[in-house]
Amino acid sequence: MTLPAPAEVRALLDRQILNAADTLWPQRPVRLGAVVPSEFSFVRRVDVAGRPLFAKASLLGMSMPAVLLGAGGDLTRLRAEQADYLSRPGELLDREARQLSALSGLGLRVAGVAGSTGGVLFTTPAPGPTLSEAIERHPRHTADLLAATARELRCLRCPALGSRLHGAAIAEQSIAATFLRKFNGISGSSYLMRTGHAHHLAPIVARLHAQLRPGAAGRRVWCYGDLEPEHVLFADGPESPPTFIDPSLSHSLPGADLAKVVSRTALRLVTGLVPEGRADDTESPDHILDGVAAHVEASTPRESARAAQEWLRRLLVLWLADTVNTLSTSLTAPEDFPLPGRCMTTVTRIDAVCTLLDHLSVALADREPACSLWRRALAETRRTVASERYGSAAIGA
Repeated sequence: MTLPAPAEVRALLDRQILNAADTLWPQRPVRLGAVVPSEFSFVRRVDVAGRPLFAKASLLGMSMPAVLLGAGGDLTRLRAEQADYLSRPGELLDREARQLSALSGLGLRVAGVAGSTGGVLFTTPAPGPTLSEAIERHPRHTADLLAATARELRCLRCPALGSRLHGAAIAEQSIAATFLRKFNGISGSSYLMRTGHAHHLAPIVARLHAQLRPGAAGRRVWCYGDLEPEHVLFADGPESPPTFIDPSLSHSLPGADLAKVVSRTALRLVTGLVPEGRADDTESPDHILDGVAAHVEASTPRESARAAQEWLRRLLVLWLADTVNTLSTSLTAPEDFPLPGRCMTTVTRIDAVCTLLDHLSVALADREPACSLWRRALAETRRTVASERYGSAAIGA
């Protein structure tokens, strides 16, 4: 099979966007703008008769790196399969549009849906600094910013949400589902080889796979699903309610949303994407990790010691699994595929990231008590950040 070339896939998706825009706004002029780096979908800015929008396009509901690695076949098969996929109800971006509408109906501030058809979702821009940027500008207020984000998402507990989202869950994009899909059997071994770092990642994946058994028992709750910090924007300042974009709501084990925030925040610190602190605040990474620790402590269940231990262990497992998901995407994506800066920088710091993942996944496999393991995770993350930032000896060196 000939892998689809990135330029061919982009041309196919551009045509899909233009066709969708013509269906929604016939006779209106449409101008394609810049491609927006994305870890999963194909996103680009568009202008429809002077109205700026974002257009998100999908092929077969798959991630773009997976499509470019041949998961959907060659270009001819992609075209044929996509036509069949769009003829069936419940395609991915239609579900996302329904989720945004449902969340808006519950009072959550979300990106506005301008239209959705033909495998393309058009949304209005959501201005303002992201949660990552807000944390980096105000590192001493990390706990407050995380608490504000969690407070807004209490609407997910609304009993009416289930009926509003009937048939619109996006379970396939949860941390656990993504991990188990990527690293499943023979195809998972082949995928690991594509990373070029299978010798580092294979034992880590095996340890986490044992912790993320398919169908693991436990109470499920509605989770936002794709709560990475870049999907939370503080348009009116850190004291005002944030706006949310790119939901992937599904029933997941409690703690999944916080795990993704912790994973992506720690990854930004380890890979050096957090800028150097100001002269009066040179310890911003420590302040950020202190804030994460304080928010996790405040979020830990109180009903019993056992519940707290189980919740904290699950948080750690999902943190590490999400980091592996991001790392593997960064390592396997074609060179000319536009990934977020975090993903690209991760590749340059792969030794540090893998060392951290290795140490913590070993501790998980050894069944170290969750409270002490959490303290170890924070301490090792601090040391990794310091070694990468200031050039001290690497962990375990």
